[in-house]
Amino acid sequence: FGDVSQFQVRAKVDELDMPRVRTGQPVEIEVDSFLGQPIKGTVKSVAMQAEREAFAKVEVIVSVDDLSSAALKHNLSARVRIQVEAMQDVLAIPLAAVRRGDGGDWVVIRAAGGRLSRRWIKVGKRTREDAEVLSGLKPGDQVAVPVETRDKPRS
Repeated sequence: FGDVSQFQVRAKVDELDMPRVRTGQPVEIEVDSFLGQPIKGTVKSVAMQAEREAFAKVEVIVSVDDLSSAALKHNLSARVRIQVEAMQDVLAIPLAAVRRGDGGDWVVIRAAGGRLSRRWIKVGKRTREDAEVLSGLKPGDQVAVPVETRDKPRS
């Protein structure tokens, strides 16, 4: 029946993300049948070559560190989130709030009286979701995040 005292997740990582993935990095695993119950893991190995699908993907093996949090079974569907870098004790905002102009990066903030205004900022590190703000904002400032709108068919 196999060894059930250890579980591994085989994940495919996009080639664009591969330069930042290393063995030993912490991973959050979300199993479809246990949504809302993230499981901790660690990158155990990274394949030496990519597999060709629509885009090149590299297989990563993740070892499951905490088996007590869910009653896992073999061959369940899962998603992994590899922590490639941690930003701690920084002011971070959603990357979607950052705009680029000729003078650099800027955001729209809610100013006194509730009116919106442009504020130039200096951005440090960026992830796919967040941007570190080095200057131009302070904790508590409210930034506007654009809402994606799509034309809906009229009936």
